[in-house]
Amino acid sequence: MHVLVSGFTLHPIVGITDRRPDFRAAEGEVEEILEVSLEEIRDASRIRTGTRVREGIAVEYPYFDLHGRQVWGATAMVLGEFVCVLADDATF
Repeated sequence: MHVLVSGFTLHPIVGITDRRPDFRAAEGEVEEILEVSLEEIRDASRIRTGTRVREGIAVEYPYFDLHGRQVWGATAMVLGEFVCVLADDATF
């Protein structure tokens, strides 16, 4: 997944495990780790629109409202794509 604003290409990975992983935030990259259910990210009512000023121009952006936090940018892009994959696979 290419992120136009940053020029980075992301390679999201999804896995399943029998135990809860020991999550560690990458310092300087991750502000907070949120644990949310699949139902929460699949809930379309959690998708909202916000406005930010970038280079003097107001820009609307989509975000997920999860646990009172705005999950936006590349993370929201990854979650949005994941929701689409889940919609295509009835086993989730």
